[in-house]
Amino acid sequence: MTNLKSILKSDIERTIDGVIKADDMANTLQEIEEYVFTKEISKNLDKLITGYRDSIDYVKQNKIYPFNGVWISGYFGSGKSHLLKMLAYLLENKQIDGNSLIDIFSKKISDQLLKANLSRVVEIPSKSILFNIDQEADASKSDSDSALLYIFEKVFNR
Repeated sequence: MTNLKSILKSDIERTIDGVIKADDMANTLQEIEEYVFTKEISKNLDKLITGYRDSIDYVKQNKIYPFNGVWISGYFGSGKSHLLKMLAYLLENKQIDGNSLIDIFSKKISDQLLKANLSRVVEIPSKSILFNIDQEADASKSDSDSALLYIFEKVFNR
């Protein structure tokens, strides 16, 4: 009789955190290697990367890109933080344990145009600041029209 452990690629007895924390680097390589690009994620990633690439082209032409952000929404537990973490590391083109993230991610993506766009945008130096907005919120500023801006400014300045 075949043992289940013998046919699986990863150790099924390893510790798996049920919640991905955007600012936790403890198991990053495992999270990246095990990340799955679904059709839906790939489709929307293509839109995001195309917009990101276009914004860079605008800047190179001394123009202002008409959009300034991306909103990631979904139900609790749907993978928003995990996706955000993967995007941040990918756009920074992080190296983890000698592994280039673009190389790991490229193996997971079948769309050749998306691969090419990703390869292009990771060449642009970028830095992501990941934080839990709930932990950074200040109750005294929560009723202000600029509460969100205040949180971003506080984290950025830190």
